[in-house]
Amino acid sequence: MNFFICGFTGAGKTTFLKKLSVSEHLKIKEFELLDLDQVILENFSDYKSLADLIADKGFSEFRKIELKSIMKISLHGPTILALGGGSLRNDTIEALKDWQGLWLNETFETCYSRICGDKSRPIADLPKNELEKLYLERTSFYSRYKEIKTIGQVIEIICK
Repeated sequence: MNFFICGFTGAGKTTFLKKLSVSEHLKIKEFELLDLDQVILENFSDYKSLADLIADKGFSEFRKIELKSIMKISLHGPTILALGGGSLRNDTIEALKDWQGLWLNETFETCYSRICGDKSRPIADLPKNELEKLYLERTSFYSRYKEIKTIGQVIEIICK
């Protein structure tokens, strides 16, 4: 079984994955822990950030790269994958249909405070009202999956 962690930009998916990586729980150690954004940047090492990659290639091409990366990761063994904030779309949901989704739900205000002014984040330059609208749109995708808040919850889900 493969798992993905979704949530808005700034929800803490990467941090959550890092906490999982230091877990001593034997079940977690069976999984490859991957951050989709990091996987993409490793494959496009000429770029310092996703924002730079998107500025050069455009969002449309970036979304294609993202989907190809997800499909390639799907060939791996047991994986826990932290998605990017905008990764869940109809095409990626189809690619991840055999995966179990986990939603790291965080308030808009918390996400906004974490991404505001962060030039490495592709959408950080958007006005707050546009970000909030995007947050609400994306929540309709995220909310299809099991909501999580703690590492313990993830371990419990994985052990079932």
